[in-house]
Order: sequence, then C-alpha cells, then structure tokens
Amino acid sequence: MSPRADGYEDLRKAIVSGELLPGERLLEEDLSARFGLRRAAVRMALVRVEHDGLVQRERHRGATVRRVSESEAVEILEARAALEGLAARHAALNADDAAVGTLRAIVAEMRELRERGDLLGVSNANARLHGVGPDADAGAARAVPRQHST
Repeated sequence: MSPRADGYEDLRKAIVSGELLPGERLLEEDLSARFGLRRAAVRMALVRVEHDGLVQRERHRGATVRRVSESEAVEILEARAALEGLAARHAALNADDAAVGTLRAIVAEMRELRERGDLLGVSNANARLHGVGPDADAGAARAVPRQHST
C-alpha cells in the first residue's frame, strides 16, 4: 500500500496545515469519509501521526490534535530561524542574476507599499519575495541592504 493510499500523508498534512485544529477530536468515521479510507487505514494513520507527536490519544476519549506548548513553540521558532539563516546563506552563494533582479524589484515595491501604509500589500509582496524559485533568499540577501547597529 502506498503512503498516499494509507491516509497518513493526508492526515499529517491536514494537521500541519491547520485544517485540523489543535484540540480537535479526530473521529475515525469522520476521517474515513474525509479521506475516502476504511476505518482500519484511519486507525493506522492515527497511530503514525501519534508517533510523530501530532496527535494524542486518551483511553475512552479517542484521539485529538495535540496542542503545542509555549516552550515547544519557542523551540520550533528558534530552530526555524537557524535553518532559515542557513538556507538563506546557501541560496545567496548560488543566486543567479535573474533571481536577484526579480527580488530587487519586489523589495522596491515593498518599500513603496510601506511608505503608502499598505501593510497588506507589503505582506503579499513579502510572500511573493519568498516564492521566487529556489534562490529567493539569496536574492533577498543581496537586494536588501544590511542594517548595521552602531
């Protein structure tokens, strides 16, 4: 049985993306209908996501999406910041001229939007900035002047 057919990937994605919210009860019957799986496959997928730490099961209560504690959230953000820094450095070393040009244009647009007070526009442009190919962070690193503290 492929990973897709067993429901694990779909269930995991639904939890990680926030489609299934922390604290939400995970009823086998509902998940079976949602993912088009037999209940036995749903049970196996629940065991796997529980092993991943995404679900908690309580006797006689069933499974729920696990809430992340404040300390876990801080650890996740710290790890993500470190990984993003490494990814940006790697991308900066491998950026091509096209990506740099595109990103410089987006950064200029973001500055204009910010000056006009269009924070939603800035946010949308920021999402585009991070979606410009695998070298996006490299272009951003070169396009945005460094801020030195004095």
